[in-house]
Formats: sequence, structure tokens, C-alpha cells
Amino acid sequence: MAIAGVMGGENSEVTSETKNILLESAHFNPSHIRKVSKALSLSTDASYRFERNVDPNFTGYAANRAAELIAEVSGGVILKGLIDVYPKKIKEKEVLLRFSRIKKVLGYEISKGTVIKILEKLGLRVLMQTADKLRLQVPTYRPDLEREIDLIEEVARIYGYDKIPAVPKITITLEKKYDESEKFYSEWNVLKQLPIQENIIGFIGVVKWDSHMGLVFEYVDHGDLTEYLEKNCMDMELRTCICILCGIAEGINALQNHDPCIIHKDLSSRNILLTKSHLVPKICDFGSAICVYKSSPPVGRNRSHSTSDMNYYAWSTDEYVAPEIWDDSASCSFKSDIYSFGILAMEIAIAITEKKYYLPFRYGTSFQNQFEKIENIRTGISPILPYNVNPVFLPFIRNCINKKPENRPTAQQLVHDLRENINLI
Repeated sequence: MAIAGVMGGENSEVTSETKNILLESAHFNPSHIRKVSKALSLSTDASYRFERNVDPNFTGYAANRAAELIAEVSGGVILKGLIDVYPKKIKEKEVLLRFSRIKKVLGYEISKGTVIKILEKLGLRVLMQTADKLRLQVPTYRPDLEREIDLIEEVARIYGYDKIPAVPKITITLEKKYDESEKFYSEWNVLKQLPIQENIIGFIGVVKWDSHMGLVFEYVDHGDLTEYLEKNCMDMELRTCICILCGIAEGINALQNHDPCIIHKDLSSRNILLTKSHLVPKICDFGSAICVYKSSPPVGRNRSHSTSDMNYYAWSTDEYVAPEIWDDSASCSFKSDIYSFGILAMEIAIAITEKKYYLPFRYGTSFQNQFEKIENIRTGISPILPYNVNPVFLPFIRNCINKKPENRPTAQQLVHDLRENINLI
């Protein structure tokens, strides 16, 4: 009948004898149209439009307007009825824009009122406004506006490139080069304090060759937790999951009850190794950890999570960093590791329920960019869980990722509750 979005069929084209017309108003995947057009060496008016994307939510109006024009010009009669096949509605995207970022990128300041006026005239809608930030809804007819930098480009274009001020001198401040040896010695200082416990990686010592030095650990033969969930989520048993979580909690408890107490700060599933024989979890990678003594300052790197200019930067894995650390790095405490444990519990719960592995905060969400994801974590977003998730996981997830650290359980409480659940399963 036709090559969809490229060329209509000869047996269905309109001729001088045509009396009845069935109108189709469609939206096609731009990349598919581009590939088909190229493969067939067939460039048409239709392919030119569809491969550049058309508004998916405009098709109904377009069909009605076309019918109206046909009736007006040819005297035809419009019949009632409309078949709309739209299984997954394409929604308007939301993008965050910072006024401070506009100034930093363009090199000059545009008043907030002017920025808002420009964007509203382009069809964007302001959903939320603070002193330095706008949350904007982008219409579906502007699929090219996906990121903050796209909006800044639009503001500059409409405001006028000719208004960009001439700068007589450009000054660039180079960041201090990071010394890898700092990381090595800092982690070494923490590793020397590690308690000997089944669920904590065994530190053997330091090896030196030529001018290089390396850290030596016990051999763990089954990869990390992320890898295990990806490969085995189809047939994982509930008891196995709870035992893994219990082992991790026991490792955290050992770290927190040791002298000095150790805050890991990066308890991601990549930093949990598993033994092949009994799937014993072992906490590893203490590169971000700090030691806390009762009468002396911490040893190790107390990483800075700066919120100035909303320029988030973390040495730890973003998704596992507790909200209080994003707000103030000095707020890092033992309860920050409990938050990370809650994210681990969420990962395992979703994997065993959906029989598919999802990275943290990826299930049921559609963050436009890393900034938006971090902003939601910082403000204490509630994760989306499958409706049929096993209720055993719920208290561990909800209690551990509570935005208020004081409301999170202790590692010792987690161990106690998880052991009780193992006995009941």
C-alpha cells in the first residue's frame, strides 16, 4: 500500500476518479525513515519532513484540518469517526535551567525576566522557578531541546549573537592536577585500620615494582554484586538475596564498631564482591573511606561534594551518595552508609521481582540528565518499586533511605532484622 513515511503506493493514490478518501495522519521514527530513504535511494517531501521529526501530538489536529480543507475546496462530506492508535503517549520533557549556568556559558548576564520571556515565546512552559533555577516543560514539537545547554543556545540565539560583548582579555584558571599518589596513600592509611571480618575484603599488604606501588587483597572468585544480579536475576531465590544483604550489613556493622570507626562512603554494588562457594559478600574499595577516632581528626580523604553553583561533584558513585552529603560534605556520618545499604536492597529487590537488572533510580523513571537525577536524590526522592515486590524488602528500603539520617536504623539493627527474616524464610 505504501512505504510508510517515504512514498505512497500507486494503487492507493488519489486520481480524478477518486470519491472516497481515508486520511492517515501519522508520526514515524525519524531514524527509521532516514535509513529506509537512504537504503532505497528515495528522497521525497514526506521523508524530508518525517526524518526531521514532526510533532507526535499534532497528528489529530492535522487530520481534522486536512479533512476540513478537502471539504471546503472540493465540496466533500466529512464522515464521523476517528481511529487513534497511540499505545505509548509521548510526553513533554522537563529540563532544568540555571541562570548562573547561562552566565557561565555565555560569559555575560541576561536578566531573568528576559530569559523567561524568550523561552515562553518559544512555547516552553515554566513549571517551577527559584532564585537560580527554572524547571521548564518542552513542547513535543521541539525534540531538539533535550538538555540545559540546548536551552542556553536558544536564549543566546533569540537574544542576539550581536549582543555578545567583546572581551579584551580571556583569563583561564587551571585546576590543580590531581596526584594519584594521594589516592594511594590515603586508601592505604584506611586499609591498615580495617578489622578482620568475613564480610570485609582482606588486605594483605603493599607490593612495589620499579617506581610503582600496588595494594594486594585476598582473591575473591565470583565478581561483584552488579555482575551477579545481571547474570542471575532470572533464578535468584529470596533467601539468597536476604543472606547477601545480611552479610553486607554485618560488614558495615564491623566497620562501624571498630576502633577507629570506618565510614565507607561508596557502598555501591560494584564495591561488593561475592565468593563463588557460598556467595559471601565482601565490602571492598576503600578509596573514599574515612576513619573516625574518638579523640583525633579523621584519617583519609573527606571528599568534597560541593553544591556551589549547583556544580555537584562526588568521588563516590552518585546514586549511592546520601542526600545530606550532597547538601554538606561535613554531614557525612555512619548513617550515610546505611542510606547506601538501602539503595543496594532496592537494586536486589527490583532484580528479583522484574527478573531484570536495573541501575539504581532507573526503574520506572526517566531523568533527562545526570543533574536532574542528582537533584532528585538530594531532595530525597522516593524510589519507584514494582507493585509486586516482596514485602520483606520494603522496611529495609524505606527506613534506610529516609532523608533524615537520625531516622535510619543502625547497622546492628539491620543485622538483627535480616537474621530474623532468614529464619522465617
